[in-house]
Amino acid sequence: MTDVLVELESLVPQMASGLEARRLHTSLGRASEKLVEVPRQARRFEALVDAALALGVASDVTASRSLREAAEEADEIGDLLEGAKSAEDLQYATQELPKLNQALTRLEGVVRQLWRQVVQTEFQSLVAVGDLLTRIERTRDLGERLAEVGRQAVGLAERNGPAEQLGPEIANLRQRRAALDLELHQLTDNPEVDEFLGAVTRDSATLRHVTPAVSEWLERSNALDAFAVRGSA
Repeated sequence: MTDVLVELESLVPQMASGLEARRLHTSLGRASEKLVEVPRQARRFEALVDAALALGVASDVTASRSLREAAEEADEIGDLLEGAKSAEDLQYATQELPKLNQALTRLEGVVRQLWRQVVQTEFQSLVAVGDLLTRIERTRDLGERLAEVGRQAVGLAERNGPAEQLGPEIANLRQRRAALDLELHQLTDNPEVDEFLGAVTRDSATLRHVTPAVSEWLERSNALDAFAVRGSA
């Protein structure tokens, strides 16, 4: 009997170590399931930051605040994961993930709203201008490309695609828009026509923009009937 008790006493530390190992394994398993989410959220955060910066987030108070909050949550989780030394530390870090997700969701909503505003002021009218230019022989190709960029921008604003694609697509559309603007200016070779078409693409053209030079260009391009006069709301 004494020998049995001695043997059991010698097994106690091993049993305790085994229980601790199983507990650690269970805790790590639970944490790792949630930590799978970290790389995806990091990519989402990076994409949203790129999109926000491309849209001039600094000029929008709400967007700036949302960006700052998301950055603070990301920094906190990063610090927790970097300093984790136990299963409990990892478990605590994963408990903070919902806060990051909420901050990113708010930021994404603000970024998408900013993009919709940009589309309305900078891209939406490109469709009409592009359609106009397609009626003119020497500007047909440019018109088709302008209209296509406008339609793609509107489509991006309307669909709820992955946040990871938002930044690159916005950057691509703005670069193409800038290149097409330059091409348009080179094609017209007239600053007054440039100003008129630029105002049309921004949906801000008025009768003041319709100078004699513009009227002559429109008439020469058989495009006078492509425009209508409407009163301001």
